[in-house]
Formats: sequence, C-alpha cells, structure tokens
Amino acid sequence: MSNSTAKNKITTEELIIQWLHGLSPNTVRSYKQYLNRFLAHVDKPLDEVTLFDVQTWLLALRQQMDKKQRWTYNYNNSVIIGRVKTKRIT
Repeated sequence: MSNSTAKNKITTEELIIQWLHGLSPNTVRSYKQYLNRFLAHVDKPLDEVTLFDVQTWLLALRQQMDKKQRWTYNYNNSVIIGRVKTKRIT
C-alpha cells in the first residue's frame, strides 16, 4: 500500500461515524446494536466483510424470527440497504 493510499484509508470507526451522522440518538443506538451483532456473527474486520457474509447474516436473522418480527426485520433491512445505497462516504 502506498503512502497516499494509507493516508486516505478510513478506519472502521470513522466509517461508522459517517454512516450514522445526522441520525436520531435512538436510530444510532439501534443501528449500532445491529452492527455489533453483525460483526460478532462474521468475526472479522469490517473491511474484510463480503456480500456473502451479509447475506448469511440476514438469512440467520430471518430464520430466528416469528411472523410478527419479520415485518420489523423487513422494514429495518430496507432502511439499512437504502441508507447504504444513498450515503456517500468521501
């Protein structure tokens, strides 16, 4: 890795701060809880996470839920995916 690349590399904590910027305290708390569960599930640094890791985690969550919980899961999943698609990190 070149010096300029190393200087521009964002840390996991910086990425999370930018991702959560401007959200309400309750939303931040909720998203952090999901993120901590996810990171415990994949057991690797965020910059090593693959699409497959995300998909298997979401499947595991869905399988643990009853029908009432699935509505909340589907809503949260759509919000998180929508936020990832629209949030630009510079």
